[in-house]
Amino acid sequence: KSSLGNVVYVTSGKIGEGKSLIAYNLSVAFTSINKKVLLVGADLRSPEIHNYFSMGINTKGLTDYLQHPDSNWQDIIYPGLENSKMHHICLSGSIPPNAPQLLSSGAFENFIVQAKSFYDIIIVDTAPTMPVTDTLLIADYADVTLFVTRAGVTDKTILQEANELNRRDKLKNMAFVLNDT
Repeated sequence: KSSLGNVVYVTSGKIGEGKSLIAYNLSVAFTSINKKVLLVGADLRSPEIHNYFSMGINTKGLTDYLQHPDSNWQDIIYPGLENSKMHHICLSGSIPPNAPQLLSSGAFENFIVQAKSFYDIIIVDTAPTMPVTDTLLIADYADVTLFVTRAGVTDKTILQEANELNRRDKLKNMAFVLNDT
């Protein structure tokens, strides 16, 4: 098990700050040191992870499991990096009309709990925190939250809001990542 925690959320204040790329690169880095990694696309409204694997946006994924929590969670897990048995992905799935209800239903917690017994590290690409509440609804299941900011793009008011979320313990063990420097 990793000393930094098993479940790492990667979020940002808004779209376009590079959180999905950071999540992908972090998953590759952990795989390179022989950690068994699951990269999860949990940004249900604006998914990006499928683009790194040449898979369709409507490939079965987390949304499908959350809509049918009695199904087998492993049915939505796919091989990730070519030539690696240590890297797996769970895509977001088709965009649902009710992301907050799905994420707060208890099925997401069940998914994470089950996945933790199979993987050394679970990296979760979550929704940006400022436009929607999705990430805050599932924040308790993270061990660490990386808040991605982008040089020359992220507004200082977003940093203040992120600091406030951290101060109020809304995001677990939050650290900032400065992207694109």
